[in-house]
Amino acid sequence: MKKAHFQDIKLDPLVAEGFVNFAIGSFTHFMDDPLNCSVSIIKLEKGSTPYHNHEHANQHEVIFALSGRCILKTDDKEEEVREGDIMYFAPKDSHQIECPDSTAVFASVHINAI
Repeated sequence: MKKAHFQDIKLDPLVAEGFVNFAIGSFTHFMDDPLNCSVSIIKLEKGSTPYHNHEHANQHEVIFALSGRCILKTDDKEEEVREGDIMYFAPKDSHQIECPDSTAVFASVHINAI
């Protein structure tokens, strides 16, 4: 068993092309045992578009909005996401999150499809 408060997880800026005002910290990682799940805390600063519209070929993803507001874009719609919302994406569901007006913090869970 592993337990932590999301505010205690150390976040590091992600420095890569396409990632702006984006910090991430791992609670569990695919390199841990078992190798089928990762849990990360993600902080998106105001004005960030952290990555392009993307999908995960073999992973389910569940995102919990812990604070703030943002815009979720999928292939067919855009909608506001706010603190307390939960989003689920099956493998190959495309999605993108933008934070034009506020900072937001998320817990992101990736589970390998078996």
